[in-house]
Amino acid sequence: MRPVSAASRARYAHKQLAQGLGGLASEQLGDLEFRQFLDPVLANDPIARFGYDPERFRVMGYPDSDSDAVYVPQQESRDLSDALGAANAYGYREIYNEGPMSPDRVYVTPHYLSSPDVISHEYRHRGLKNLVAEFEKNEKLFRETFDPEIVDAVERFRGLSPRSEELIVEYYDNPDALLEGRFATMAETLDYASPQEIKKFQGYRDSFFGPSRFPLQLGLERGAQEMLSRDPDAGGPRTGEPPRAKYREPGVLDSIRRGIGALFGG
Repeated sequence: MRPVSAASRARYAHKQLAQGLGGLASEQLGDLEFRQFLDPVLANDPIARFGYDPERFRVMGYPDSDSDAVYVPQQESRDLSDALGAANAYGYREIYNEGPMSPDRVYVTPHYLSSPDVISHEYRHRGLKNLVAEFEKNEKLFRETFDPEIVDAVERFRGLSPRSEELIVEYYDNPDALLEGRFATMAETLDYASPQEIKKFQGYRDSFFGPSRFPLQLGLERGAQEMLSRDPDAGGPRTGEPPRAKYREPGVLDSIRRGIGALFGG
C-alpha cells in the first residue's frame, strides 16, 4: 500500500512493501487511496495530473529537518546533477531503501505525507518536465501535432531559470491550504510567488481576460491536458489519468482578448 493521509500509516505501508509483505492487490488498493487523497488538488490541475505516477513517489529522511519536498528530474542535465548533488550532500536518503536519492522521483519527508498540496506541487514539477521531454523527443512531430500556442509555451518554458519555473509551479498552489500537524499554511512554503499573485492568477484562469494575461501558464496547462487525452503509446499517461477539465477551442473573441492583453503589456 502507499501513503494516504497520516504519516504513521504511510511509514507502515512503505515498510510493508519494502519487506515484501504487501501483495499486488494491496499495492493497487494503496494506489487508489493515494490518488483519492490527492484528488482535491489534482482534479483541477492538468499539469500535476500529467506528472502524477504513484510509482515515482518516495519518502525521504533528513536528520535536521522534518519538512521538505523535492522532485528530482529524470533528464541527464544540470538539473539532475544539482538536485542529486545537493540532496545527497545534505544527507537526504530514501527512508526505506537507506540509500541515495534517484532520478525521476517525487520525494517528501514524513511530515508532508499528510499534505496533498505539497505532494501535488512536486508532481506539477514532474508534469512540466514531462511536457518538455515530449517536445525534445520528437520536436518535428510535436510541432505538427500541437497548436502553436502550446508549442510556443513549451519552448518558452525550456528557456526559463529554476526560479521562474518555481514561480509558475507556485501559481497553482493554494496559499490558504493547511499543512496538517502544525499551525501553518502553504503560504509559508512559497519561495517566489506571493499569495496575492497566486490568487490573481487563479482568478484570471477562468475569467474573460485569462488567455491574454497568462499565455505561458495557460499554454502549458493546455498542452498537459492534451497529453492526458493521448494513449500511453503516444506519450499519454500510463496511469490512465483522465483529462478531466473541459477545454474550449479559441475563437474570434479569444483573438480580441489576446490583442487587448498585448496592447496593455499582458
